[in-house]
Amino acid sequence: MIKILLTEPIRPLGMDYLSKEPDVEILVAPDAKPETAADLAFDCQGIISRNTRIDRRVFHNAPKLKVVASHGVGTDHIDVEAATAHGIFVVNTPGANAESVAEVVTGFMLMLSRKLVQGDRALRIERDYYSRNSWIGRDLFHNRGAGSHWPPVGQDL
Repeated sequence: MIKILLTEPIRPLGMDYLSKEPDVEILVAPDAKPETAADLAFDCQGIISRNTRIDRRVFHNAPKLKVVASHGVGTDHIDVEAATAHGIFVVNTPGANAESVAEVVTGFMLMLSRKLVQGDRALRIERDYYSRNSWIGRDLFHNRGAGSHWPPVGQDL
């Protein structure tokens, strides 16, 4: 039986995919604390981590551990040097969340260019209905800016 520790819950589609694998047991940590991961990793052959710090303590407490996968682009939260010293592979998923990041960036661009936060505050909190024309902001439709020079995630915008 292969045991995989998820340091944080993942989307249901991912859980379904992992659950359908024969001879795989999924363990979801109750919180994202590094010490919890260290305690739960003892019998695990794999760890999937989103943001939880995976450090020397985890590797020391997990003699069967073979791989740590970062659910996302970077591996900043994983002590790669310590993993290598313990013979543990570290992998990540570059580009896997590019569409989600592009959507969030688009939302922030609209929020900032159209002054949505200031307008919302003026109307809801300050009840200033008369200054709403000052919160119109600027158009994004014809303003491409440096978009053609953005990294791959920017190309999805």
